[in-house]
Amino acid sequence: MARLTSRDGRRWRVGRRWLPWAPKQPWGFRLMEVGLHLSDAIMIVGVLVMALSLPFVLVYLIHLTLNLLLTPFALIGRAMFGRPWTVVAYRVGEGPEYRGQAADGDSADQLVTRVRAEITEYGTPKSLTARPMRSKWGW
Repeated sequence: MARLTSRDGRRWRVGRRWLPWAPKQPWGFRLMEVGLHLSDAIMIVGVLVMALSLPFVLVYLIHLTLNLLLTPFALIGRAMFGRPWTVVAYRVGEGPEYRGQAADGDSADQLVTRVRAEITEYGTPKSLTARPMRSKWGW
């Protein structure tokens, strides 16, 4: 509710009634005025949070879009031009990442089966080479 004073000195309140069918109660309007100011503060905080998170959301959406657009071409390239498949094994949250490459899809499946057997028997994949451990964020 906006407060104003007319030329003759009378005080006015101008605004909309949230519940026009409800009876007018002076204490309710005062609480509603506080609520209106509170909603403004909440809106400002919401806009700030959205403005700060918008760059991260945009980067994520661009990354997702590029992945969705380029994945079919990568798969076609692997199938038609014989690009090698990468097989990866790692312990969740700890230790190095083990990598190896296979010439085609069938040999990649065979390598995965062999690595599973090696991990079950020896505790580490003997057919793959260890890479330095990456951080949680992939760096």
